Amino acid sequence: EEEIRFAIFHHNKYAIANTLESNALFYAKLIRDVDKLVIMQEVCLEGDDSKISSKIMDDFLEEKLLDRHDIKTGMDEKLSYLAFVFDFNFKESVIFLEKYHILLPYFEFLKHNLKWEDYEKIYQTVMEYITKRKKEWLC
Repeated sequence: EEEIRFAIFHHNKYAIANTLESNALFYAKLIRDVDKLVIMQEVCLEGDDSKISSKIMDDFLEEKLLDRHDIKTGMDEKLSYLAFVFDFNFKESVIFLEKYHILLPYFEFLKHNLKWEDYEKIYQTVMEYITKRKKEWLC
């Protein structure tokens, strides 16, 4: 019961608190991944003429999960959902992303709402990160 409580408490936190309980950590990571996948599929990607804040772009390009306290614009918020990619814990989560083309609507939206240079940076960052993680999981 404590392990499940720990997992539920940490499912939407910026980071999981340290614990020595391997089961608690496993469940927390599992619930976090599933929660992120569901959110990424349900986000409404409608037109947005706002800009991406420089802190948000910098953190994204450093492959960081974005802190909701730094989000200032609608475009920041949309990018924060795409940044979930940087916090997946299981290879199956990335396989699910690819199998169900979850990233495609994000890339299409960004392609039509950002300067080409910004879109390219974001796209390359995500794709290179996914490739790197998949190689790590193969070892």
